[in-house]
Amino acid sequence: TLQPEAGVFGEPEVIAEGGVRQSTASVLLPKAKARSNFNLLLETEVLKILQEGGAARGIQVARARRAPETIGLKPKGLVIVSAGALNTPRLLLGSGVTGAGSVGEGLSD
Repeated sequence: TLQPEAGVFGEPEVIAEGGVRQSTASVLLPKAKARSNFNLLLETEVLKILQEGGAARGIQVARARRAPETIGLKPKGLVIVSAGALNTPRLLLGSGVTGAGSVGEGLSD
């Protein structure tokens, strides 16, 4: 437990059902997997976001024990990049994704 004297203090958010702690995966993943526009790629690292006309049209990925490959995207709306606090900016900058401001502006948790 963090101590207030350390300069950081917060209560963790916990999802519980029937007195049993639930993880994000156990609560949200079953709902997401039921969607027709959801794909889960295990043991896969996104190397680069491929753009065409300023829009995301594909990703270059490295899968465990395979050569890097390209996966095409056909987004009808937003493309959500969620690679963590350090890897999201690295991925966006490394892919040449820019906007009105710098990478980091307009992002949210």
